Amino acid sequence: MKYLLISGAEVEDYKFLKSEVEKYEPDFIIAVDRGADHLNKIGIKADLLIGDLDSISDDLKAMYKDKILKLKVEKDNTDTAVALDYAIKNNADEIRIYASVGSRFDHTLGNVLILKRALNSNIKCKLINEQNEIELHSKSFIFENMIGSTTSFFAMDEDVIITLKGFHYPLNEYRLNKYDPIAISNKVEKERAEVLFSGGNVLSVIAKDK
Repeated sequence: MKYLLISGAEVEDYKFLKSEVEKYEPDFIIAVDRGADHLNKIGIKADLLIGDLDSISDDLKAMYKDKILKLKVEKDNTDTAVALDYAIKNNADEIRIYASVGSRFDHTLGNVLILKRALNSNIKCKLINEQNEIELHSKSFIFENMIGSTTSFFAMDEDVIITLKGFHYPLNEYRLNKYDPIAISNKVEKERAEVLFSGGNVLSVIAKDK
């Protein structure tokens, strides 16, 4: 099943969000707390609302009264992490999370880190906003038909051996550790750009400037 999660970070372009939802054609939509407000602004109702409901109006609570998984305000997880776990446990094979990259760096970083939960279950999962597409990988991958795209790569484990082919700044069996920014802001130059690595997980970011 294709899941789409809408969290509570800022949405700069609601036309972008609506287009993404329509293009993705998810089987199940989860609004994560304030994410229900984002969906309401583009005329879409989620299949489930998850959260402590501290950020949404009484009208929205009433709209979802039969479709709410209410969480405690004080808990050992974020609302988005709980929503991701719900998707993982309920037959997700692909997950996209919107409104998850915002001005609160702590929440953004937390959302990046929970990508590992999906990866552990062999589920493809991305964080997406107007400027970024973020994904965690456990094995080598290829970008196709993306000439000119700005990409960055980060080791999420110590000493990942990485090779980049088809990029403006190639690497050949470079020992990339998780504190090394050498692979930031590269450019795809070939129709087929390869990211080959071993020894751990790699985070990819496809980025656009405003």
